[in-house]
Amino acid sequence: MKASSVSSANLHGVGRLDAGYYLSGADAIRDRISTATGVTRHLVGSLGDVYAPSRFKRTYAVPGEDAVSYLRPYDVFEYLPPEADRLSVSRTVNLENYLIAEGDILQTCSGRNLGPVTIADAYLAQFALSHDMVRIRIHDEVERHYTLAFLRSQTGQHLLRGDLGGSVISHITTDHISALTVPFVDGLVNTVASDVRKAVKLRETARQTLHQAVSDLNHKFPNPVADQRSGWTVTAASLAVRLDAAFHSDKAAAARELLTSNGGVALSDVATVAKPGGRPKLVYVDADHGAPFLSGRQILQCDVVAAKYLSTHGNSTIDERFELETGSVIFQADGRAEESLGYPSLVAADRHGWLASGHVGRARPEKKADAGWIWAAMASDAVRTQVAALSCGSVVDALYPDDLRSVILPPRESIDAKAVTEAWNDMSKSTQLFTKASAAIDDALG
Repeated sequence: MKASSVSSANLHGVGRLDAGYYLSGADAIRDRISTATGVTRHLVGSLGDVYAPSRFKRTYAVPGEDAVSYLRPYDVFEYLPPEADRLSVSRTVNLENYLIAEGDILQTCSGRNLGPVTIADAYLAQFALSHDMVRIRIHDEVERHYTLAFLRSQTGQHLLRGDLGGSVISHITTDHISALTVPFVDGLVNTVASDVRKAVKLRETARQTLHQAVSDLNHKFPNPVADQRSGWTVTAASLAVRLDAAFHSDKAAAARELLTSNGGVALSDVATVAKPGGRPKLVYVDADHGAPFLSGRQILQCDVVAAKYLSTHGNSTIDERFELETGSVIFQADGRAEESLGYPSLVAADRHGWLASGHVGRARPEKKADAGWIWAAMASDAVRTQVAALSCGSVVDALYPDDLRSVILPPRESIDAKAVTEAWNDMSKSTQLFTKASAAIDDALG
């Protein structure tokens, strides 16, 4: 149990009675910042502006209507966030207030995992974003990138969380964020800003490369158009294993036929598919004493939100089946078929040796050079249609290795696998640069 003494004068001056505020350590951090060598600048009034759009009514687009792709708050932390929905351009009131502008620093302001922050690049700038994220706009590029590194640092995160409020759902307001001061440490500003600028550019270019690779596959092998409202016919013999309609979808069958007729191959011919079984005993530890442990949602995030760490010793029964290996294609194997179930990410060098839950499937390429091809293939519409048809379950859908081995992939020559793999490596380098920049600020501030 944590305990601390607070004077009545301090209680009156701050206007807060919740213990968490006084135990957060934010006051001690503010003292360290005030004595740091350099210039301390207010986020608003000296650096830029803080803006949060008001709550809005989402008016969804109908087929054929001009639309803007829409993201939910935590989608922006994913490697390649897909649209959560499409908003009507003509019928959504004040739509321009929710569009993401390139260079916006995007700060979470509510939720159990409040604190994560990122920056909008050219890829994210094509979306509209929920009102549940604060936009920080700083015109000067060096100041913007340095501020982002500070907000991502442990010091910045402690300051942000030190002011949170709420009962069931934690939140901070634009006033809290506006009141932050950013320490520009002597001799560090240009180096940190340079690392962040490189990280932002690497991530932006990698996202564009990956998006284009999947788009090219979708163009070459378009998802069959099928009007299934009137049903379709299957033979009685094919009903031996599954009775659910989705499994026998003529759309999925047409996708398999299209790929097969164009030289497609079965996933089992080019990769080993696995899904760890059982329920291992998990022993959670601090970050310095264990390996990162990812859930099905977290494997899609370039900036992992609320990462947990597992002990690989003592009472833990976690084993090598749960370890991630560079070059493996991993995917959510339990979830919702209409959401991210089966959507892949590729393990790059920065996550080698990390752990992922038993709800995460693995496709380990027989040849390392095939990793980029297999990732892009599994992300394409024609393959995702097949995967969705294979899922089973009621509340939670599940995928099983025996079923997935029969999935047909687009032919190897249909994609530049090397370019895709290099893009994933650039994602890894980007994350490492972000981490380096923020760690430099933490080290300087003690």
